[in-house]
Amino acid sequence: ALDTQPIISVLGHFDIHPTQQRVDIAQILFDCPLHLSVDPVLAPVNEARPSVSKATVYNTLGLFGSLMVPLHLHLSFHEAPGTAGGLL
Repeated sequence: ALDTQPIISVLGHFDIHPTQQRVDIAQILFDCPLHLSVDPVLAPVNEARPSVSKATVYNTLGLFGSLMVPLHLHLSFHEAPGTAGGLL
């Protein structure tokens, strides 16, 4: 299993309650350097947790929207050696 503690810590730093759905969505966003729409985020999240709805992804993307650059910078700054963005 992937170590999600860095994501949980960063979300907490930005006062975002780290629900499992938010952590899963953040993991996909941080692992992919491209701009993703809802469906490409929803599909891999639902591989692990089929109960995540499209509305949850929309709401989470909206919540993360203004924080994505600070979140990426924060995670890159704390990147662990030998990992992709400190998330693996």
